[in-house]
Amino acid sequence: DDPYKAEVYSLGIILFKLIFKTFPYSPDKKVAEVLQRRPSFLTDFVKSSKNIYKVQPSAEIMDLLQNMLTP
Repeated sequence: DDPYKAEVYSLGIILFKLIFKTFPYSPDKKVAEVLQRRPSFLTDFVKSSKNIYKVQPSAEIMDLLQNMLTP
């Protein structure tokens, strides 16, 4: 495995937490697995009740998060 991918993934988790003030996964799931099964995870999250602060990130931020959190 590429150690740089792990670093980018970790930074993606931090960025998600900074933007949405919550983690992008439940303790029993890894966000990478969720994104592989459901590429629309981020879009769905923004529209869901889990987005308690109703944050509406730009398309560029959504694209960056998608790329950072996808293995």
